[in-house]
Amino acid sequence: MLIYDKFTELKLKSFDTNGLGYLKDFKTNPQITRELNGTYKLEFEYALDGLNSEYLEKLNIIKCKYNGKYQLFRIFQITKNKTIKIYALHIFFDLYNNFLLDVRPTNQSGTNALRYILSHTSYENSFEVTGNVISENTAYYVRKNPIEAILTADNSLINVWGGEIDLDNFTIDYKNQIGNDNGVFVEFGKNLKSIEMLTDITETATRIMPIGNNELMLPEKFIDSPLINNYPFPLIKTVEVDVSIDEETPEEQAYEIMRNYVNDLYKNGADLPSVNIKIDYQDLSKTIEYQNFQHLESINLGDTITTKVWGMEIKTRVIKIIYDVLKEKIVNFELGSEKASLVNEQNNMIQKQMENLDINPESILIEAQNNASRLLTSALGGYVIKTREELFIVDNEDPQQAKNVWRWNIAGLGFSKNGINGPYETAITSDGKIVANFITTGTMSVERIQGLLDELSGINNSIEINQQNINLITSQITDDFYGKEQINELIENAKSGLTNIYSTTGGLNIFRNTSLAFAEGDGFEFWQGTLDRGTEENSATRTCILLKNGSCMQNQEVLNGNYYISFKYKRLISLAIATVTINNKVYDLEQTADETLFELPITVTAKNIEVKFSCDTNSGYAVYELMVNAGETKAVYSQNQNETTTSTVNISKGIEVINSNINAKTRIDADGQRTINLTTDEVVNRNTDQGTDTKTLTVHEEANIVGMFVKEIKKDHIWITFGGKE
Repeated sequence: MLIYDKFTELKLKSFDTNGLGYLKDFKTNPQITRELNGTYKLEFEYALDGLNSEYLEKLNIIKCKYNGKYQLFRIFQITKNKTIKIYALHIFFDLYNNFLLDVRPTNQSGTNALRYILSHTSYENSFEVTGNVISENTAYYVRKNPIEAILTADNSLINVWGGEIDLDNFTIDYKNQIGNDNGVFVEFGKNLKSIEMLTDITETATRIMPIGNNELMLPEKFIDSPLINNYPFPLIKTVEVDVSIDEETPEEQAYEIMRNYVNDLYKNGADLPSVNIKIDYQDLSKTIEYQNFQHLESINLGDTITTKVWGMEIKTRVIKIIYDVLKEKIVNFELGSEKASLVNEQNNMIQKQMENLDINPESILIEAQNNASRLLTSALGGYVIKTREELFIVDNEDPQQAKNVWRWNIAGLGFSKNGINGPYETAITSDGKIVANFITTGTMSVERIQGLLDELSGINNSIEINQQNINLITSQITDDFYGKEQINELIENAKSGLTNIYSTTGGLNIFRNTSLAFAEGDGFEFWQGTLDRGTEENSATRTCILLKNGSCMQNQEVLNGNYYISFKYKRLISLAIATVTINNKVYDLEQTADETLFELPITVTAKNIEVKFSCDTNSGYAVYELMVNAGETKAVYSQNQNETTTSTVNISKGIEVINSNINAKTRIDADGQRTINLTTDEVVNRNTDQGTDTKTLTVHEEANIVGMFVKEIKKDHIWITFGGKE
C-alpha cells in the first residue's frame, strides 16, 4: 500500500512511482467496502509512529489492491487518539467537491448524459465514461455536485436512466447491469450456519388492482400473478396507471394498457419476495457441507446468484463486498434481490411526467399534493420502533441495517436515505428550520432570496468572486433563511475572496464563549482556571484558547442523550504536554505543531458535559473551534445560540459595544452599565442601582445639583457649590 501527495496529477501514470512511501504498520487490517451504486471506501487504523505515518494527511491519496487490481482512494477523514484512524473514499468521490451550476442533458442516452454531466463541471475533471445505457431521457441538475447528479438526487442519472456504475480509478463504466451470471446456486440449509438469509414479502404482490385516471378500473378489477398459489393467501396491492379513456384511447385499448402494465410488473419480479443473504468468509469451514461454496471466492459486485427459497428459484445479486487488502481476499459479502418496489416504480413515473410538463405553479402544487397523497396511502412495508426518547420508522427490522429512516425526537423530525446516522436531507427542526431539496408550496415569501440575487447581480464585474464562496452562500441560504444583515455579510466575504466564512451570529454550540470574545473581570465568561486568548489565522474566529500552565474548564448542563465534541489544536512550544478531560475521561493531545482534529462522540447519562484542558507550559498549546453539539455526528463550528460577535458588538452574558473613534467601549450586564477606556482598560463611568460614578463630568448649558459639589480649578483655588446654587 502506497501513499501519494494530495497535489499529485490525477492521471494513472502519475501513480506508477512509489509516491511518498509505503504503509506497513497497521493496527487493523485495511478493509474496502463496496456497495452497488453506493459507497466505495477504505478504512484502517495505523500506528502513530508507524512508517510514513506523517503522510497520513487529509486529501492525500492511497493506492492499494482490490480484487487483483490497484485502486486509488483519497483520505477524507482522520481521527488521532491512540492510533490514526483513516477513512478514505474511492477517487471517483472527488466529484463531491466539484459543482454543476445549471446542467441539462436533454434527449440523450444514459451514457452520453453522464459524459455531458462530467464535461460541464465547474472545473475540469479526469474521468472518462464507457458503457451501454442507450435509453434516452432528460434531466436538469441545478446547483448540485456531480455525485448527487449521478447517484443520490431524486432525479439522479441512476433514477432517471436506470443502470449501474462500475468504477476503475478514473474510468466510470455505466451499464444497464454490471456483473455476470456464472450459474452459482445457493440453498439455505441447517448446516450452513455462517450464512444468514432474510426474505421479505412486505412489497410482494400476487393480486394487483390497476387504477387509471379518473378512477378508471378494469371490469375484472384484479389481475393475478402466475405465482399466486405459491403463497398461503393472495398478496393484494393497487397501482396507478397513467391512462384515460378519450378520443385517442378507446375503452378496450385503455384496459389493455392497464393489463400490460401489471403483467410487466410481474415479469420484473413484483410477485417475488425480496431476498437478502449475508455470507461471512471468516467462519466458512472446509467441511463437506461447504464444498459447494468454494466458488464464491471469485465473486464480483453485481454478479447474479440463484437462490432457492419457498420452493422458488430467485435470482439474487451481490450488492455489497468487504475486502481485506492485506489478505487480498473477500471477507464477507451480501446478496440481495434486484426487484424495485411498487412505490419506487410510481415515483419514477411521476418524476418523468413532471419534468416533461409545462404547467403553472398552481397545478404543480395540486400535483404535488396528489403525489403526496398517493405515496402515503399506498405505502408498503416498514417497521415502527419506539425507544424511551425517540420514534423510528425504518425499512429494516434491525435499525442499524436500515437505509430509509424517519426519526422523530425532541429536536425535530427528519428523513435519511443513508441509515440512522444520517445525513438527514429532509428535516423540520425544533428551532423552526426546514431542510429540503425541493419545497412545493402555495405561498412563500421570496424577499430575502430575491434580495440576495439583486446584491449578487449588482456586484461590479471587476470583482472576482471565488466560486467556492458563492457555493457556500447558496448552501447556507438553502439550509436556513438568513436575515438581510447576514446575507450582506456573506456577500461581502465573497467579494473579499475569503475562503473561510465564519457566521458571527449564534449557532448550535452548547458550550459558551469558545472564541474567548467575552471577558469577565480578570478571566473569561463561562471559563474557570488559567487560560488566555491568542490569535490563530486557521480558526474560523481568527482566535484560539491559549493553554497555560495549569488547567481550565467549562461545564454545561444538558439533557441526557448523544453528543459530539470536536476541536482543533496544535502544540506551540516544544516539549509541552497537554491533555483534555471529558466527563472524567482523560485523552492525550498529540505532541505536534501540525493542526490536529480531535473528535469524540459521547453519551451523556448524568445531564452534564464537562471539558477540562490541562497543560504543563504557559502558552504551550492552541485550541480553537471547540464545538459541542447534540447528535451523533460532528457539526460545523458555530457559536452558542445566545452569542453574537461582530467588529463593534459582542453579546453573551451582557452587551458590549466598541467605538474605536472615541477609544471607548460600553458594557451592559448584571453589574450595571460601564464605559471603559480601550487603551487603559479603566472604567471611566459606571451606572448602577447606587447611582452614577464618573471620572469626569462636563455639563453644557445648565445643571442642578442637590448637595455640595467641590471642584479644584487650579492650585489653591477650589469651586464650591451648595444645593445646586453658587
